[in-house]
Amino acid sequence: MSFQAPYEFKVSGREVVVQHSHNGHIRVSPNNLGYADGGGGTGQFARWRVILEGGNHCRLQSVKTGKYIRIWRGGKEIDVSGGTGPFTKFRFHYHSRPNGIKLESDRFPGRYIAVNPNKTMKIGSGGHHCNLWVKREGGGGGHHHHAHVQVVQQPQVRVVQQPSVGQASGSFGLPYHFKQNNVVVIRSNYGKNLRVSPNNTYAADGNGGQGKYAQWRVILDGGGVIKLQNTHTNKYLRIESNNAVNVGGTGGQWTRFRYHVYSHPHGVKLESCKLPGRYVAIRPNGLVCHGTGGIHTQLTFWKQGQVNIVQQPQVVQPTVIYQQQPPPQPTVIVQSPNYAQQQQQQQQQAALQQQQAVQQQMAAQQASMQQQMEQMRLQNEASLNAQRQQMEFQKQQMEAQLAAEKAEIERQKMVLEQQQANLSQTSLSPHANSPHNEGISNTFAPPVNPYYGGSGNNIVDEPPAYPVLIQPQPVQQQGQQQYAEPPEDNKEVEQSMPSKGQDAANEVLTWLTKLNMQRYYQTFIDNGYDQLETVGQISKDDLKEMGVALGHIKIIMASCINAPFANKRVRLKSVNHNTYIHEYGAPRDASGGKRCVLQHNDKKTNPGTVWMFEVVEDQVFRLKHQATNTWMRVKKDNTNGTDTRSPLGGFSDLVLEKHEKDKGVFYIKEVKQELYVRCERPRSLGRNLVSFTSEKMPECRIQIQVVRD
Repeated sequence: MSFQAPYEFKVSGREVVVQHSHNGHIRVSPNNLGYADGGGGTGQFARWRVILEGGNHCRLQSVKTGKYIRIWRGGKEIDVSGGTGPFTKFRFHYHSRPNGIKLESDRFPGRYIAVNPNKTMKIGSGGHHCNLWVKREGGGGGHHHHAHVQVVQQPQVRVVQQPSVGQASGSFGLPYHFKQNNVVVIRSNYGKNLRVSPNNTYAADGNGGQGKYAQWRVILDGGGVIKLQNTHTNKYLRIESNNAVNVGGTGGQWTRFRYHVYSHPHGVKLESCKLPGRYVAIRPNGLVCHGTGGIHTQLTFWKQGQVNIVQQPQVVQPTVIYQQQPPPQPTVIVQSPNYAQQQQQQQQQAALQQQQAVQQQMAAQQASMQQQMEQMRLQNEASLNAQRQQMEFQKQQMEAQLAAEKAEIERQKMVLEQQQANLSQTSLSPHANSPHNEGISNTFAPPVNPYYGGSGNNIVDEPPAYPVLIQPQPVQQQGQQQYAEPPEDNKEVEQSMPSKGQDAANEVLTWLTKLNMQRYYQTFIDNGYDQLETVGQISKDDLKEMGVALGHIKIIMASCINAPFANKRVRLKSVNHNTYIHEYGAPRDASGGKRCVLQHNDKKTNPGTVWMFEVVEDQVFRLKHQATNTWMRVKKDNTNGTDTRSPLGGFSDLVLEKHEKDKGVFYIKEVKQELYVRCERPRSLGRNLVSFTSEKMPECRIQIQVVRD
């Protein structure tokens, strides 16, 4: 049985052999059927059944044992003992069509099936040891029983591609082969190039040419992975968790793309490594978005330079090859050179006609594209004009509203000065102690600011806001909701009292004052947000319903999640294990400072469970270990997991993310590497490890408890 025909991954269940680059085939080892090696021929041990899974995915089942080849145990081992689970599923990438592939583990991206020169199996990273060729039954040739003569070459003209000399450095006309870092332009299926938008360099569009906005630096990241850095902004292309495509990346894991070749050598599709199945797509109108691998995701990469086709006739003399096989005598047929020249001229004319037809077709396509571009330009100009008019109208409305607010503030200031003058006259009046003034103190006291709960003992260092005398009516814009009606002149404004005590309410006032948002203090109290614990759970919809201005909502939301814990002593409790995070053993000397390994257990009263919640800016904070004066550090290459370190270095800036359902439960994430603190399962021996992970897990849920003195 001959296995010589290429298998093209179209029919599932086909029996094949898998050839590697060291003159052998992958097989199950005859001495140990649970393992594989590269020493096979085309016998029963080297035959595999291909099971197609869709989307360039497949499995390989041994015909001999019925087991599947797999990569498992954290992506570190390969054998032939698998079933139909996630470890036996592979994505195939073509290195040469129709049957030259590399098999990448679907469960462990970047890990490939590879064969060493000594024909042992290993886990590869996508290099030449990972090159495989899959062949099905068929192919080969028959036996010839008669002597015959073949004329194998005729005079012909070779068309040689040579780079042109003296081209401008800005011309991008050479295919990029993904072999080394280089500057390229990236062309869509619709003739234009990917670029950063000139009016908003954070965004991307598909309407570029070859200028500075459309040039990208390709950074190879190994294993068929690249990063794209714009040469103008030095920012990276990325697909974020909400599927938005922009040019705001800094080179992290969201900017890594795996390229899949659909047209050799430079036609590729870019798939996000962080979000598998999400591709960079460019639509006909130039919109850049995420796709699922369709026609809009087909891109071509071009580097600097240009190719000219130079026709150089090279006449090859007729070569006669004969095979002698007795008893018949060989017969020599010599082809006339004149006839060969005629054949050569006919071929040249046919090639010239074909080239002219291609040029005419390209000219028609170019005219059509120019017409489409002109229509798009007119549409964009009309859209921009409409946006400018809308922005000008909104600007006028905002200026009118600001003028009205300024006038109202001046009016309230005059009323306050009048009240202070009246109080001063009352205190100096000789009739201050008359029966008509019974119960009124004749001692001068400044007016009470209702924002401070009516007590002079709660004054903070921040400048006080004006009291709410009469609620001003905002300038109402067309289509906007009116949040509140102005009270009547003879109607008193009722103010709610804090339900959790004035001290808790004062903390809310202090927090709002630091944000310069003290104007909303009474609004927070009236709506039940009279302590920082409830402020930490507030949402955008809550603030909008309370009548907070849209611009102020962003300021408040950026700070509210840290408000209950800001600059307070806290304990970190694992929700999954009901344990607390603290140090493991005594601090150790490290790099001119101290380092502590961390663990978690149920010893809540241990002094080492106390941390200082230090707010850096808005949502960013640090956790300082009170017992050792060291800061929590979450570093990816740290073999001890999450630890603490002093003096303060990198990888200590943290943010909180709320749990999707449970109130008061958070995830603690390191900002730079986007890693989450994780409390692993308790062990019977040794410490309970505090580690980190790149994905949210139940073991990452943390409850932050404020330590009350």
